[in-house]
Amino acid sequence: MQFRLSKLDLKILDSQESGHKSGQSVQIMAPLKKPFGVTNIDTNVDMMSTFKKRVMMQHVGNNQLIELTKTAFLCSRRVPASIILKCYDWAIGQRNGNGCIISGFHSQIEKDVLHYLLKGKQPVIVALARGLKKRPEPDFATALSTNRVLIVTPFNQKVSRASQATANKRNELMIQLANEVFVAYAQPGGNVERLLMKWLRKGKKVRTFDVSENRALIDAGAEIL
Repeated sequence: MQFRLSKLDLKILDSQESGHKSGQSVQIMAPLKKPFGVTNIDTNVDMMSTFKKRVMMQHVGNNQLIELTKTAFLCSRRVPASIILKCYDWAIGQRNGNGCIISGFHSQIEKDVLHYLLKGKQPVIVALARGLKKRPEPDFATALSTNRVLIVTPFNQKVSRASQATANKRNELMIQLANEVFVAYAQPGGNVERLLMKWLRKGKKVRTFDVSENRALIDAGAEIL
């Protein structure tokens, strides 16, 4: 696939996996040809007012979604049974709304949430913890063809597998892009909890379920859904 340069300004991702040094000025590479019949692929999006540094971010889909009000969905991998059904109910409640959900949709609970979201009408941004494949997964074909999905990644195609390190950087990117964060469950002392504690201190709006497992986040300032 050929690429042409299109502006999308983001904050740092300083990692060997991204293939770029911290502070290096680069631009998003958008496909020259519109894949899967998706329109608006070459729309320029200027986010310099929000993010001061740039990283290369490859994408497939409707990049106008980046301008929408976005909620980042996060959840630790090991989820208490009492929270799983709450996640499903939350996803069903979101799927016919106008809000845009951004997530990695990598763990099983995140995949389940994506399953419900794709049955609705709201836009979805999928943030990968690896590089793009030559063709997106078949599950996204319909949503891509109707401009409902944007798939983004700060990693080049040499990063073929997700790792804890790339997932951590992907989660940082998601929170930076999102207007607010919804975390279904953050395992005490885990990566998700540590990340959200940092962003709560920075004043990021975080919402969560009112369950004892999320008490540390709630005490740190997370709002109860």
